[in-house]
Amino acid sequence: MAMTGTFGGFVFDPEVFSEYMAEQPTWNDRILASGILVQDNTIMDLIGDKGNVATLPFYVPIDAEEDPALNNDGETDNTPSEISGSKQTCMLIQRMKAWKAQDFTKELTGADPMTHVANSVSGYYRQVRAKDLMATVDAVLSLDGMANHITDISAAEGDPAEANKVDETTLIYAQQKAIGDSAENMGLLFLHSYMYARYKAMGLVDYNKILCRMLWLVMWKCRRSEASSR
Repeated sequence: MAMTGTFGGFVFDPEVFSEYMAEQPTWNDRILASGILVQDNTIMDLIGDKGNVATLPFYVPIDAEEDPALNNDGETDNTPSEISGSKQTCMLIQRMKAWKAQDFTKELTGADPMTHVANSVSGYYRQVRAKDLMATVDAVLSLDGMANHITDISAAEGDPAEANKVDETTLIYAQQKAIGDSAENMGLLFLHSYMYARYKAMGLVDYNKILCRMLWLVMWKCRRSEASSR
């Protein structure tokens, strides 16, 4: 009978050696992969090599409601208004992590944990960035000033009523409540998988149609190029 055991947290059988396989993760990084987050070199230059805080000064918009135009009647003095400014402060989030493996782990078990780490560390930090992003979003949404911009249709208790159910207008009004007139400029939307499935069931997701058009265009161009080469 083969004797089995563990070494450095890895199962091994001294009589039957088999290569370790990497378990595929179930997380996804579609938010980061969308390209919605990019590095701002201006901010990074302000932070420098050793700092973690940057301050960005800006001009306050000239607002006709707060600073109305004067009547040009030949009698009213056109007294200049002061231009004001303000600032934003941001902090750099920096993370670190280390892994280790005992000596001779590869020789005794067939496992190569450090190669596994090297192949996985990029994906690990994408997970970390996504978690940091979600934590930042949660913090922003919890501010008192955001209360009037959040649509919450969840039922506090009991069975949900019609007002608590997602329909074809839910997202439209949620967008308007979130950013008002700028709703048409929304460039990224991420949903819970159930919400996405719900909208697909209602026929309100046209991603597949767009994808099919793109694939058809690529195929048409490839065929045209192939015909030209002949």
